[in-house]
Amino acid sequence: MTKARMYWKGLELVLKGHANSAEKGKDLVCCAESMLTQALLQTLIDMEKEKKTSMNWAGSQRSGTMCIRATPAEGQAEVIKGVFRVCVTGLRMLAEQYPEYIELKEE
Repeated sequence: MTKARMYWKGLELVLKGHANSAEKGKDLVCCAESMLTQALLQTLIDMEKEKKTSMNWAGSQRSGTMCIRATPAEGQAEVIKGVFRVCVTGLRMLAEQYPEYIELKEE
């Protein structure tokens, strides 16, 4: 099971574990989680190039962990929150549909 936690105050998303809804390469829950988080990551990387945020991330495919954190530039907080909101909404939808494979907590 993937355990995801969104820390809104610090704009940090942490995922731990693998969904394990199917065999490797056919796990659609994992695929959806990956697409959402990779889209978030790439958007923040692009926004960092535009000087709208600074961000850092770390992850390990083997252990199924990923941590993405952003610090918005002045005047960009709502924009950056919106980027996270899209990803978290997708993760929430997955957690509602597949609660045995993904759990999401928000703080």
